[in-house]
Amino acid sequence: QLFSTPIAGTDLRLLMLLNRDALTAPVIHTVTLQLSAIVVLLTLVIIALNMLIGRLLAPLHRVSQALADIAHGESDLSKRLPV
Repeated sequence: QLFSTPIAGTDLRLLMLLNRDALTAPVIHTVTLQLSAIVVLLTLVIIALNMLIGRLLAPLHRVSQALADIAHGESDLSKRLPV
């Protein structure tokens, strides 16, 4: 693509012939690389949060299960619940 701009204080013009694909290819590569890194990072964060939330809620799940067993008459009421 051909670009032209006047040079201040003269009757001259600066002409530039640029290949747009050659100019945008590094930008597209960098953006693609960054988006890929963001997707990988978000995936790892989601997996880590899922594991963390699972570990934090495990005691609550055990208590809930024990209370459900008691409600159905399937549990020993003298048993302690590990929390």
